[in-house]
Amino acid sequence: MKWDTGPAHLSLDANYSKSTNTLYYAELDLAAVAPRIDQDITTTVPTMKITGLNLNDINSYTIGSMTYNQNNYKGELKALRGDVSFDITSDFLKSMDFGVRVADRTTDFSPIRFFQTKGGSATPYAGLFIANPLNDMFNGSTNIDQNFLVADFNKLRDDFNGVRTQLGITVAPAVTPLGVYSIHEKTYAGYAMAKFKVDSGLRVDGNIGVRVIKTSLQVVGNRAVFVQQPNGSFLQTGFAPVNVDTDYVTALPSANVRFKLTDELQLRLAASQVITRPNFGQLAPTLTLVPGAQTGSSGNPDLSPLKADQLDASLEYYFSPTGSIYAAAFYRKVQDFIQSSSRGQETIDGIVYQITRPANSGNGKIKGFEVGGQTFFDFLPGLLSGFGVQANYTFVDSNTTTSFAGLSAPLSNLSKNSFNVSGIYEKGPVSARVAYNWRDKFLTGITAGGSTLGNYPVYRKPYGWLDASLNVDITKQITFTLEGSNLLRAKTDTYFDVPTRRGNWEQDDIQVMAGVRFTL
Repeated sequence: MKWDTGPAHLSLDANYSKSTNTLYYAELDLAAVAPRIDQDITTTVPTMKITGLNLNDINSYTIGSMTYNQNNYKGELKALRGDVSFDITSDFLKSMDFGVRVADRTTDFSPIRFFQTKGGSATPYAGLFIANPLNDMFNGSTNIDQNFLVADFNKLRDDFNGVRTQLGITVAPAVTPLGVYSIHEKTYAGYAMAKFKVDSGLRVDGNIGVRVIKTSLQVVGNRAVFVQQPNGSFLQTGFAPVNVDTDYVTALPSANVRFKLTDELQLRLAASQVITRPNFGQLAPTLTLVPGAQTGSSGNPDLSPLKADQLDASLEYYFSPTGSIYAAAFYRKVQDFIQSSSRGQETIDGIVYQITRPANSGNGKIKGFEVGGQTFFDFLPGLLSGFGVQANYTFVDSNTTTSFAGLSAPLSNLSKNSFNVSGIYEKGPVSARVAYNWRDKFLTGITAGGSTLGNYPVYRKPYGWLDASLNVDITKQITFTLEGSNLLRAKTDTYFDVPTRRGNWEQDDIQVMAGVRFTL
């Protein structure tokens, strides 16, 4: 809602949303002992060959473990915002703006967990398994065996309990009370901002202001308790209740100035302080385990928000109504950066896991620059005038301390070099975009290899990916959308500290989504 009364302008906005989400994972393993396995990690696609075992014969296998994880989420958001602006007639100050926002967010989580090992010959249960339908992994590489038996995923998805019963397993999936948690966050924010403008001589405009935020956070649940063993590994000994109450107030000043050097050339300078609160997934105290892969993850209810001092400068040149190029530089001084890591072997119910958790890793610095531009070919006739191109390149240099003594690393998920090239089309009811993105290697986390191996940063190798989207306005209220992501089937190739110490090699499939959007 908006009201305008002379020099005063008022707007109010209320928001309420409620959501539920269910995410599940099911697995049934086959187990076998191979007389010989040959592995070569120097090839582009790592080579692993199994000999002396017929992978397509059900008689070669025993029944392995059966797993079912289901995460049930409920969320609610209530928010109210009010803004008021007062126009001021002067040669410098143009307006004073004030506003408040109150938000109340909650999430409730209840997990269903199931893990049983059946054992025994797989032959009587041949009907539960099929030939691997995904036998073109890594573009059909012959470096790995692609033809083998896997569980019938349709049966696991549609009738998990029927499969469980057929295997003779009487224990059923159930809610794990110790995994239930609730997170409640309230924020109260207010701001004041002055806008200024000078038209004589060097034309300057901008704003200066401050935002004050009070955050109240409560995390209630349980988390696993571990005891470190003499060999450096960790053994779970039980659970402990979690009831974390956090309250903090943050004042965040900011200033933005634009110098209009000519009608086409302008310089922007900005300075600000910002915070980024941990998301609810990072705060969750529960453990999520994948026994078959011996991996797991957990949140950390003791996380502090990331704080940063920011400086930005950019020079922009507008050479046409639809075309521009720019060069920008930036500097960030970061406190309490959140970084994921594992601490080595952790044993839970007799199974050894590698578990990643987020933690505040200390202070860090980010500096770099970006250059880019975009233009439409509006000099072309008719429908062709809707075509355009957009491109940018970014260089980032970063460094932070970690939770491991003596080990520093780049900030997580920041590549030193990255670029984007996009073809765009905007004409009438049609909006389309094809974008190729590439990024250099980047840190994904820190892993502990145990008392003898030491602690290693984990990097993902450089990769590129291609996305495309199409939007067509059928009417003013109805839009057809089509999106395709990862059209080149990007690969994940990780390593520990040096490229010769390889981690995992994965390839994700193409995703295509179509929909219709309605606007009231």
